[in-house]
Amino acid sequence: MTKLEKLELINNQLTGLPDSIGNLSGLKNSILLYGNPLKSLPESLFNLPLEIAW
Repeated sequence: MTKLEKLELINNQLTGLPDSIGNLSGLKNSILLYGNPLKSLPESLFNLPLEIAW
């Protein structure tokens, strides 16, 4: 899924994300995670040049 450009995971019941999310190198601009009971974000996510909204 390295060609995935946009990721919106809004209003789900996500409590965590896999470390492998940092491998989505094709993502552009932002990842939208509003409305989820996330406890933390994986470090690998911060390696991407994106705005992360949660």
